[in-house]
Amino acid sequence: MLKTNLVDIPLEIPRYHNSSFEPVVVVQKHQRMSSRIEHAIVTMYFRGMTKKDIEETIKDIYGINVSESSIFNITNTIK
Repeated sequence: MLKTNLVDIPLEIPRYHNSSFEPVVVVQKHQRMSSRIEHAIVTMYFRGMTKKDIEETIKDIYGINVSESSIFNITNTIK
């Protein structure tokens, strides 16, 4: 039950009893993304991949969207 000042809202939360769920990427507090993904971005960049190719590869591997500007910001700090 979600209680608000105006009304109580019943919540139906599905339970996953198989317990086989494991998160792909865990981001620590106050970080924008995991260091594992940042390392992958830097590695791909230094191997000659374009920012667009890196963006698509991160989407394929990790299932998350990383903008070209984020990739620029990550690779720009390494140079």
